[in-house]
Formats: sequence, C-alpha cells, structure tokens
Amino acid sequence: MRLAVNFSPDAAELLADGRIDFDVFKVPDWDEVIEAASELKPVEIHFPLQLGTVNIGGADLDRVDELLTRTSTPRLNFHVAPSRERFGHLSTDDVSPEARRTVLDGLLGDLEPFAQRFGAENLVVENLPYRGSGRGLLQAGVDPELLTDLVRESGCGLLLDLSHAFITANTLGEDVEDHLSGLPTASLTDLHVSGVRELDGSLRDHMPLTDVDWTLVERVMQRISAGAWPVPRFVALEYGGIGPVFAWRTDSEVLAGDLPRLAGLLAPWRG
Repeated sequence: MRLAVNFSPDAAELLADGRIDFDVFKVPDWDEVIEAASELKPVEIHFPLQLGTVNIGGADLDRVDELLTRTSTPRLNFHVAPSRERFGHLSTDDVSPEARRTVLDGLLGDLEPFAQRFGAENLVVENLPYRGSGRGLLQAGVDPELLTDLVRESGCGLLLDLSHAFITANTLGEDVEDHLSGLPTASLTDLHVSGVRELDGSLRDHMPLTDVDWTLVERVMQRISAGAWPVPRFVALEYGGIGPVFAWRTDSEVLAGDLPRLAGLLAPWRG
C-alpha cells in the first residue's frame, strides 16, 4: 500500500521541513507540476478523463501513454460521469434497468479503446458525487448496480472516493455505509480520502477531515482489516492542491495534522 497526497506548495514545504512523510505525490496531468513534484517524491498522475461525456472520444491516447510511462503510473483512472448532454433522452434521475443498461453500454464503449491499448486490468473507475437532478450528472452514474456491472463487464478496478460516496448518500437520503456496501468493493484498488463540509448550502469535498469523516475512514479500515474488502494498493489524501480551485482550501497545519493521522491508520499495510 502506498500513501499519497495531492501535490501543493504547502505539502512540498512540509516535506522539506520533515513535518510529513508519505510515498507518492498525486499530481494532475500537467507537465510543470509533474516536473516539480518528481524532484521531491515519486508521482502518480490522476487524469481528468470522464466516461459518459461527449468529449471522451477526443482523448489523446499517445499523450496518455507517454505520461503513464514517464511517471510509472501503474493504472489509468476514469471518472464515471454520464451526462445529460450525452444521454439527453434520459431523465437525470432515471435508474430503471433500461436506463442503467443504456448508460452502461455507453460507458463500456468509452472504455474499450483504452482497454485495447492499456489492458482492462490497468484501468480504474472512480465514483463521482451526485448532488441532485438539477446538475449534469445522471443518477445512474452513481448507482451501485451500474458501477458493479461496469466493473464486472469491463474487467477494470474500482477507485473508491469516500467523500464522493458520502455526498451521494446524503443527496439520496441513504446511510453512507449502506451505500458503500452496494459498491463493487471486491475490486477495490485505490482509495481517496478527504473531508466534507457544508458551504453555502452545499456539501463540498477536499476539505479538512471532521470527526464524522475520520469515523468513516476508520470503519473502512476495519472492513479491510477483517478481509471484507481487499487492501488497496494506493490511498490518497485529497487535501490541498494547485491553483485557485484548491488554494482557498489548502492549509499547511491541516496537512500537518491529517496526513500523519491517516498514515497511522494505514501503518499495518504499508511496507
């Protein structure tokens, strides 16, 4: 198991000061960030590829291949993001068997060229947060049955984002642990962790972890320890980052507290 954290100037400074340690910087597919982070730690790229959107077919596979090779990133990630724009004939909240099959076929078709190029076993799909029918993401895209079918029929792995699952469960009025139990966690390979806070009437992720968030992380570790879930090869603290999207929610002291605490929970599995 490798422990990662989002690359940020704050994380780089804490690392230089010896206040945090970890295995890998998680980075976007930006050359300048890859170069800066690689001078300090190994890196793994988190790609912005979105299944079920209208532009997935325009992905540059040669560029993806070069980045994977350059950074030794072992798996290629995708966000499961079927959109109203792509599936305009479906209602946003339609999770009927027919709607799920329609969306699933589209997602499988999107994955196919990547599976042929890189091998399905080297692909992982990530659950996104569902915030209601007024947004662009179809509810079918977060449906546990669809995600289970997607993983089974494609042969890819699951990248489980805990904060995304928490937001989805909250939106749908479900218990988050019940929601997690429906996901294809037998195929878990990667895990993302961050806090969730309510801001301006909406739940936001990539925040400092609260007691509620830590309790959820601890319960997930209990499932892994008990053998109910496989040990993920990669766990990332998704706090902090680069640019205006992350600058306002990046605090060095939060990183200095949350990352060592997460490392302690992962200690039984880290080599």
